[in-house]
Amino acid sequence: MKLLTTVCFILCVGAPLAVAKTFDCTFPRQGANEWIRSRIVVKLEDGNVTVFDSLINQEKGGPIPARVQTNTDKRLTLRWKLKDVKTDLGYGPSLNYSLSYFKQRDKATANLNAPGLEVLNDLGVSPEYLSAQGSCKRR
Repeated sequence: MKLLTTVCFILCVGAPLAVAKTFDCTFPRQGANEWIRSRIVVKLEDGNVTVFDSLINQEKGGPIPARVQTNTDKRLTLRWKLKDVKTDLGYGPSLNYSLSYFKQRDKATANLNAPGLEVLNDLGVSPEYLSAQGSCKRR
């Protein structure tokens, strides 16, 4: 009986707990205050995913939930949204983000669809779609 109790203790208590996966993604051509920030941190834990960057910190004060669109051996794609964002860059009524992390190459693409974005580019029009290329490191 004592052996059975010991085996159960080792199997039950010694079993690994759910391990969080954190990806630190950097986009070197993005400035610290761009609509797509130069660093985005993704955390997956117990079936939940959160994202965090300096704009999210400014608007929400901490990580926010994201929705997993794809999670395969090759790619993880997430989506999240920020509403009514005011910065020195302008105003974004609805900022719709996606981030794709290509696991086998540690590469990442961040995209922003921002209808109604109020900021003028060099051509005198507001961009509705922005994209950035970078990489992610697992920590």
